[in-house]
Amino acid sequence: MDLYLEYESYKTKLHKAQKNYDKILCRKEELFRMTQPSPPNMEGERVTGGEAGNSFDTYLILKEKEKIDERLEEAKSILDGRKLLLETKREELKTSNNPYDKVYYYRFIEKWKVKQISKKMAYSEPQVYRMQKSIRERINEQRRITAANIINNDN
Repeated sequence: MDLYLEYESYKTKLHKAQKNYDKILCRKEELFRMTQPSPPNMEGERVTGGEAGNSFDTYLILKEKEKIDERLEEAKSILDGRKLLLETKREELKTSNNPYDKVYYYRFIEKWKVKQISKKMAYSEPQVYRMQKSIRERINEQRRITAANIINNDN
């Protein structure tokens, strides 16, 4: 497997880990927001009395029940590990001798223009465009295979 395909795979896993971390963090913020004072609701009649409880205690109970802090800590450690792995793979791409890895690194990570890449690597611009097209096709093929595997595993 080419390094750029591994890099794409790690990047996808990093995005999933970030999404999971953000979801847990949003839930924690939502629970904490329940403890904050809010303006009174003046609409309609108040038939029942106010709650006879402490909103901060409710927050603490729900936080412990859902194990928010533990899940947040675990998600953070996974996220940090994935970031470190992605950085390592980026350095491998940078030092790789494979021309496809080099084109991927310069074009998609460093955001160089094709003209800059062709001068740096001593390739013509059409060659760089063909390599870039091949890279995109391989990445899309890998994504389709991964999606098919996920669907097959769910069944």
